[in-house]
Parts: sequence; C-alpha cells; structure tokens
Amino acid sequence: MFVCRLHDCVSSACLCVVCMFVCRLHVCVSSACLCVVCMFVCRLHVCVSSACLCVVCMFVCRLHVCVSSACLCVVCMFVCRLHVCVSSACLCVVCMFVCRLHVCVSSACLCVVCMFVCRLHVCVSSACLCVVCMFVCRLHDCVSSA
Repeated sequence: MFVCRLHDCVSSACLCVVCMFVCRLHVCVSSACLCVVCMFVCRLHVCVSSACLCVVCMFVCRLHVCVSSACLCVVCMFVCRLHVCVSSACLCVVCMFVCRLHVCVSSACLCVVCMFVCRLHVCVSSACLCVVCMFVCRLHDCVSSA
C-alpha cells in the first residue's frame, strides 16, 4: 500500500527516495511522508511498533509534527529534541521531567506553569515537587541537596 513516484523496495517494505521514509503503510504528501499507521508527517523518520521515531530529534509519539530540528507533540504541546509521550503528558529523557507545559533548557527543564528549573522533579497541581530534595514551591531552584 505504498504510493510514491520514486521509491525502492527494501525487505517487504518501501524506501521513498524523495523523503527517505521506510514503512509498510504510508503515502507521500508534498515533499514528506504521511504514515497511515501512526499519522506521522516528517521527512526523516521510521516506524517503530505502532508509533514513529523521528531520526532528526529522536521523538517517539503517535501525534506530533517536526518543527525546526525538534518536535512538537500535538497532544501535550511539548517541544524538545529528546522526549517521549507518556499518557497525556511528556517525559523528557534528558532530565526525566514529566509535565504538560514545559520546555527543555540546557540539559534541564523549565516548567512554564510554576517556572521551576531542575533535573529531577514533577509537576503537582499548580506547583512542582523536586524528587531530589522533596521541595514543593511555585518559584524556586534546586541547590545541592537542599
């Protein structure tokens, strides 16, 4: 079920030479590929299980798009180069941060809800809980282990 003008067959699948997409079920749209299994649109990505792995930013999710060498998850509106979607939120694999609204800053995470920056913390209600020092506050930074 592959639709493309320029492609080669590789081991019961297809490699589109335009957008370098490998999948059993996908179609070419504009200058990229749309995977009909996981509805992923990107120029450089491969299908893994029932989701997609973008080889540019190493993002795995069923619903996301590539934006400027990174990925935007349309479920939780998370933008990062290294993260995965968990439930209805995102887990950043760099700093192990889970939140619906946050961005990655210099190998750490900044929560846009409570403006918390730490490598190990989670969002609770409208504040943040640091899993290192078990500190809960809306505005604070982690220093050493205190």
